[in-house]
Amino acid sequence: VDSDLNSLLLTIPIWNVRKRSMAHAPPPLHPEQVALLKGVLDAWTEFEELASMLDIYHYPLVLQIEQEQEAQGEQGGHTPHVREIVTIAFRSFCVGGSLLLNAFTVAVFTLIGQVAAPKRHRPSNATQLFDLIQRLFEMTEALADAGDDALGGTRGTATQFRELWVRPLERARHLDPLRIGDDDWDGDC
Repeated sequence: VDSDLNSLLLTIPIWNVRKRSMAHAPPPLHPEQVALLKGVLDAWTEFEELASMLDIYHYPLVLQIEQEQEAQGEQGGHTPHVREIVTIAFRSFCVGGSLLLNAFTVAVFTLIGQVAAPKRHRPSNATQLFDLIQRLFEMTEALADAGDDALGGTRGTATQFRELWVRPLERARHLDPLRIGDDDWDGDC
């Protein structure tokens, strides 16, 4: 994570070590950032549809993978199913290993900052932004749940997803944008 991203992350209450110290407005969430987040969610939906389609057409392969896994038992390596391969590919190459990584991360944390901001700095569309956080959490959790491919170059991407996106989004999704007051956010959900 580069230094520009680190400095942005330090402005967001989740990483703010001084409680209730967010006296300034969070960085603005630009329409382009919202469009990027929605675009990634749309792409994920299409990847899920692709995985469902591949599951149907590759059922004999799935059966062979399951037979292989049963034969290897605990001693053999994990052979991922088609759905896991698609999920790992999306996580590793569409977001995690792409040029979108920093832009996506900045957009996610700016979104969190907007929803977690004190009432006087919170945007009027906080409820819609909160819904976007919910959807992003569901996507990143699904992406992190697919184990890393021990044989490929994707080692560590599940951990990266958990640290960078799943845990902060999980904290942020427990905020209620309609009820949270200036004294409710302590930097630690």
